[in-house]
Order: sequence, then structure tokens, then C-alpha cells
Amino acid sequence: MIRNPIDKVLSTLCTRQVRHLLMGGQACVLYGGAEFSRDTDILLLAEPGNLQRLNEALALLDAEPIALPPLGLEYLLRGHAVHFRCHHPEAEGIRLDVMSVLRGVADFGELWERRTTIEFEGELESVRRALRDEEEQIRAEDRAYWAPLLGELERLRHERPEA
Repeated sequence: MIRNPIDKVLSTLCTRQVRHLLMGGQACVLYGGAEFSRDTDILLLAEPGNLQRLNEALALLDAEPIALPPLGLEYLLRGHAVHFRCHHPEAEGIRLDVMSVLRGVADFGELWERRTTIEFEGELESVRRALRDEEEQIRAEDRAYWAPLLGELERLRHERPEA
């Protein structure tokens, strides 16, 4: 069986007890939607202890920063995303995008209270935002950001018409 490298990212975050919510394309996949995504997006509780646990998880994933800004509470709280590339053999090449503030969406505490959890193989608990929060964020974000993804999905839809 080929293991999904995203499982390694999520299990490492959970093992290190990083308070996070999975969002974006991977959350849609877990809901059963066919989403085109090559990264893992998480919403992080921005507090010092949780940031330390995230740093521990990033070290275990052999994750390196791939863009500015650097990982820091001051940037996360301003709404910046911090991007990493994982090099652990079980998560090689997976990009991890970390955010703490989303425009037009409730704060982390409220989203955490509304979260849905899924247990994988009896050991991994992955936390993710409710789908309504994902839809709310997409509406709140600049539609141009999503245009390439929507165009790719439309192209794939035309290439593989439903039977």
C-alpha cells in the first residue's frame, strides 16, 4: 500500500499536539470532494506554546521555509501565511502552508469549537474546519486567487465527462 504523504504531515502535527485546523483542498478531500491540491493548509492557534510544538513538528518533518516571512507570531497575527517544504521520506515534497488569521472568517477559537474530527486507522486524529467555514473563506478571498484552480478543475471536467 502506498502511504499518502499528507498523512505523515497530519500525524506529526497531531503527535506533537499542535492545535491546528486542516483547511483548503485536503479538507475537501476528507469530506469526499474531488479537489485538486498539492499542499496542506492549516490554521494555527497563534500562541507561544503552540508555535513551539509546531517548530518541533517541522523539525520532525525536515521542513524548510520556502518563502518569506519567517515563522513568527508577529507575522501570523498580521494575517501572513508561512510556507514550508517537507523533506521527510514519508512526506517528501509536500508543501505546508501555515496561517493564523483569515479575512472574513471567525477567529481560531470559534472555528475550533465548530470543528469536525476524523480518526484514521484508530490512531490519527485530524482536525479540520467545517465545510461551511471553507466556503465562507473562499467567498471572502479574492476570486482571482482561485481562478487557476477552478480553471484546472473545469479543464479536467471537460476531459473526463461523467458516464
